[in-house]
Amino acid sequence: MASQLIYLILWACAASLVLAAEGIRHSSNLDNLGFLQEPEDVVGVKGQPIRLECLARSPHSPVTYSWKKNNEFLQQTQRITFQNGTLYIKKVVRRKRKDITDEGVYHCIAKDDKGIISSRPARISIASLGRFFTNPAPVSVHRGGAARMSCAVKESLPLPHYSWLKNNQTLTQDSRLVMLPSGVLQINQVQDSDAGQYVCMASNVAGERLSEPAALRVLPAVNRPPSIIARPANISVVVGQGAILECLADGDPMPDVQWHREGGQPISSAVSTILGRGNLLISSVNVSETGVYTCTAKSSAYDQVVVARATVTVHVPPKITELPVDANTPVAGTGRFNCKFQGTPVPSIHWLHNGEPVVLNGRMTVNNIYTLVIIQTTHDDAGYYQCVVQNQAGYISAVAKLNIEKRANEPSAPTNLKAVTISSEVINVSWSESPPVNGEPTIAYSVHYLPTQGGKEHQEVVKEPHKRITRLLPHTNYTFYVRAYNTYSSSRQSEEITQMTAEDVPKSAPSVTLASHADSKINVYWDKLPPKEARGEITQYKIIYRRKNVDEETYILVPGDQTSYEITGLAPRTTYEVRLLARTSQGYPDLPRQTWATVTTTNSPNPQAPEVPDLKVIVLNATAVQTSWRYPNTSQTPVDGFKMKCKKIGDEEGSGQTFNVPKNVFKKIIANLEMGTQYEFQVVAYNSYGDGQAAVRDASTLEVPTSAVPVPIDVHAHSEYSTTMFVNWRVASEPIIYSYELRYMEDNKEDTKELLELKEKSAQLSGLKPYTMYRIAVRSFTHNAHSEYSKEVMCRTKEGKPGMPKNLKVTVRSPTSVEVSWQAPDNPNGIIREYTVHYKYQDQGSASFRILNGSATFAKLAQLHPGKVYQVEIQASTRAGNGPRSEKLEFKLEVPPPSEPIDNLDDTKVGIIAGVSIGIVCVAICIVLIILKARNRQRPSEPEAVRYYGNGHLPQSNGGNLYHQCTANGHEDSITPMLPANCTTADDPTIEIQTPILKRKGIPTVNQGYRPNGIAISSRLGQKYGVNGRNMESPDSQHLLQNTSSEPEGSFHGGVGSSSVSSPEPSNHTSSQYLSPNTDSASSQSPPGSSQSPPGCLEGDITHSDTGKIPPPPPPPPPPYPQPLQQQQQQQLQQDSQHSKSTSHAKQLTDSTEQLQSQGDTMEEGPEPLPKLSNSTHFPTAMPQVEETEFAGTASQLTQDQAFITTV
Repeated sequence: MASQLIYLILWACAASLVLAAEGIRHSSNLDNLGFLQEPEDVVGVKGQPIRLECLARSPHSPVTYSWKKNNEFLQQTQRITFQNGTLYIKKVVRRKRKDITDEGVYHCIAKDDKGIISSRPARISIASLGRFFTNPAPVSVHRGGAARMSCAVKESLPLPHYSWLKNNQTLTQDSRLVMLPSGVLQINQVQDSDAGQYVCMASNVAGERLSEPAALRVLPAVNRPPSIIARPANISVVVGQGAILECLADGDPMPDVQWHREGGQPISSAVSTILGRGNLLISSVNVSETGVYTCTAKSSAYDQVVVARATVTVHVPPKITELPVDANTPVAGTGRFNCKFQGTPVPSIHWLHNGEPVVLNGRMTVNNIYTLVIIQTTHDDAGYYQCVVQNQAGYISAVAKLNIEKRANEPSAPTNLKAVTISSEVINVSWSESPPVNGEPTIAYSVHYLPTQGGKEHQEVVKEPHKRITRLLPHTNYTFYVRAYNTYSSSRQSEEITQMTAEDVPKSAPSVTLASHADSKINVYWDKLPPKEARGEITQYKIIYRRKNVDEETYILVPGDQTSYEITGLAPRTTYEVRLLARTSQGYPDLPRQTWATVTTTNSPNPQAPEVPDLKVIVLNATAVQTSWRYPNTSQTPVDGFKMKCKKIGDEEGSGQTFNVPKNVFKKIIANLEMGTQYEFQVVAYNSYGDGQAAVRDASTLEVPTSAVPVPIDVHAHSEYSTTMFVNWRVASEPIIYSYELRYMEDNKEDTKELLELKEKSAQLSGLKPYTMYRIAVRSFTHNAHSEYSKEVMCRTKEGKPGMPKNLKVTVRSPTSVEVSWQAPDNPNGIIREYTVHYKYQDQGSASFRILNGSATFAKLAQLHPGKVYQVEIQASTRAGNGPRSEKLEFKLEVPPPSEPIDNLDDTKVGIIAGVSIGIVCVAICIVLIILKARNRQRPSEPEAVRYYGNGHLPQSNGGNLYHQCTANGHEDSITPMLPANCTTADDPTIEIQTPILKRKGIPTVNQGYRPNGIAISSRLGQKYGVNGRNMESPDSQHLLQNTSSEPEGSFHGGVGSSSVSSPEPSNHTSSQYLSPNTDSASSQSPPGSSQSPPGCLEGDITHSDTGKIPPPPPPPPPPYPQPLQQQQQQQLQQDSQHSKSTSHAKQLTDSTEQLQSQGDTMEEGPEPLPKLSNSTHFPTAMPQVEETEFAGTASQLTQDQAFITTV
């Protein structure tokens, strides 16, 4: 009997442990396919092997791999193989003559049963070393001065290493000799021994090359003023990389070189040093190093300072600040993915669907740069979507999954789709009706069509199986497909068909150029019409000509494949007007307002007269054009000069202006023309035999007035204060300029435009908004004209103090804890660096805590005193300082009944804890029974029950949030693993799925280096990175605190979402910390045995300060009779169950209201709403409109991946 009891207890223990382990195992699942390792750029050597690493994981199915080279799928051969995702090339080849090379851009393609994702691009380059295009030049230097030589080779991979030889001996760098990575050799304080022959050597894995030698000659020392012989160049550098600003000064005595930053900003000595005598070396560039650097050389013997400037631009790799999240939508619904990012320069973004670029049309669009919207979803839209963000500094991507929910009674797709062309703008589409499904008839169809060559997709909704599509473009191919709808769902799309509209007459006439090559001939030239203007195949041209001022017209028909024609039999020295019409199968267009081009025939039958020049006309502005011409090089006829004629079209012959141009001039600017007027320009070459043939061109001046007044250049703006900006500029040449006009406005806000009239070439702008980007331009004025505006420059004002946080709210979470939430100030005036929470109770002093997370929108105060009235205020801070406090908000914590336990635990949490506890107890009982059986002794009394932490209290849940976020359909958040959620399902509100977060705080540890949700970080993850790529060794990460099973009195949780995380690092990153506020009392620590405690303290990413004195209140009285642990648990579980059910029914009612609201929003997104259906219809509500919201609140209001990323 005893042995059977032991076996039974062992079985129960094993079962409870397995259940607990199963819950933990499920909690670590990740929902999407993602890369653990992505390929990187690599330089290979011809004939040597090369590998591109790629590794992905999927929780759904085994991962299969393929590779693309230059967007074409690679096939495995004996030389190229795929080894568990890794691309292996046995021998790298590059054969230019046969156009065979392994160089190119490669992508790793990973696939599971849910979809496909594509890796970052990785370029394979073959090592090469180019020839020298810059050889060192001989130089003569005075003794004690500075010498400089430089060399450079053509494009080489990898970048070459430069070294120098003197008289065939390798030089080493010292205090006098400096060799820069760019191939520059600097020699300071030149000595006689430095004379000799110098050679530059470039080398990399492809080999090495020697430059031509150059001699250094040393001259006697002479006094000379300071000069800078090598000035710094403007550079762009990626954050974290190094940079060198060269500045080499010469003079006798040797000048002193110093570096400064414009605007008075200091140069950080922590990352900057002087290399040699004057080069500035920045070892690790960060964003604050952006700016203008000034090198000054000053000599004690000369009252002269030489200055050189250079701009350092820091590029920041892109960072995704809002990740796309998985979406579920029915067929014909709407899917939406947000992907917000930042970086310098501003990154570009594009989207991939299952590894292929998303084609944007009317059904798939991008809103506000960041949001991809997919309307009228189909089954083919399911899969993985990646937002890919990149700039010159890096690449990053994030992935989310779109699930298309299949509903019952889905109709079949329409069949026998046909299209018939009716006219140039109309196509009739018809199809076979979709049969009923389980008695559900088809109630509507949607016809989708778009230009086959690409364009916006349109749709029409009908009830009958045919539709007449109108307002199409003539002679254009269109692609059509149809979908059917019943009251439950929509069908898959039908097969696509393509149909072309009929031709129409051309929309316009070709552009014509005329030239007179003889006394009785005119040459006519024209360009072909573009397809949108031709509206069909051009089969014929009609050339119409007439004498000027004569109504009689003559026309000539020319085949449609010609672009020139010579009209003969004309009268010499006669002006003719010509126009041209094009014809399709539908005929010629009626263009009554078409203008006539004019040309005058010549009267010179002499073959010795010059030929016609080739004339071009460029419109410069509203009152000037530039004419240029070329005379045929093959002509043997001499030219004595050119005659230029200009007149308005429509004026009498002989009117206008005539210019004589020398024979060696082939350009003429004609000014003082009228704005917006069409002119005719002619150029005639002449010699002693007479005038040649005229070249004729027409052109129209611009409508916008401009002038020849010089445009201001080198406009420079900088800001030293939050509301003030300084602007200066110069002009290249200065006629009598009376004033300047400065225009400035907020970026992307034309209505904020301001104008200033100035007399000087500088200005101070005041009254600006803090931390705001402004666009600035300047133009010059004379007494009667003005220039164009200069090129716009952009400058941002400094940060200012922020406004007060708004919408402060307090939500009681338990008898001893509250959640304080707020919204960011309307005027942040910069980047919010932190929030300070001030709070106190009654009339006592206040405590204040800083939350080092500028994106935080809530904080939790725990272990407060029930029955006390508290006051709380929030204060935001930027780099400029603290802003005003928010309005005070009071709240009171009610005293709980004595029998009511403070901590609340749901059923499944208690189940897991109880399972583990029972397992431990069972093991202990088994050991005791075995010992007792072996000794055959009498069974002792039952041992005392095991209690948690020795006090009988159950541990608290994750930040006090007992239940996790559940969607309306009963699904849980992605990414964060957990057991079934405590919520009702969408299908049956009476069914509850109860699931607490496991009894530990934060995101569970995952495989090291894995980026959840397919997030690809531009830098490679190593052991020191967390689940979202964050460097856990950074100073910020040291503030991230883990939760434990108990909290000290007055603990505080701050941030957006959960402020506690688990790192994929070893356990040295999982220790707990607590910070308590200081008060004005004599000591921050209570004396031994004292029950005093501060009013609260912050747990999480905080620092603390003391601003008041708070005598602690007495603790709440204990319950009169301690209840057994099991009885407390049973009561609590009953309360939780009732609370969960009421919450679930309330949530279902809210979801129903939101669903009705989304119905109207969805129907507005399509080009035309679908027919109104009955109340039981599922089809219209299958097109939800996803609202964009700003997440602010507790972790139960956010998915775990959002909460985690936002907090970090």
